[in-house]
Amino acid sequence: MKKMLEEKLIKKLNERAEKVKDFKAIMAIDLKGEGGGRFVIDFAKHPLEVVEDATKVAESTIIMDGTVFEEMLSGKLNPQMAFLS
Repeated sequence: MKKMLEEKLIKKLNERAEKVKDFKAIMAIDLKGEGGGRFVIDFAKHPLEVVEDATKVAESTIIMDGTVFEEMLSGKLNPQMAFLS
């Protein structure tokens, strides 16, 4: 499950790499529940990569349920609706 989430996220990020090329921050996504873990994206590295890392310091951290994140990533859930609910 974690590997599949990492692969989907990497694919989505690299599809949009041009949009984030000037963004140099480190961001963490802390997923709770099934498929959970703390995933870190270093936007200064290209191609972008996602690594599971519980200790790396990030400028920003998103915390959410792993199931909700997977639904957003697959397109089943609108991110704005997820934020508002």
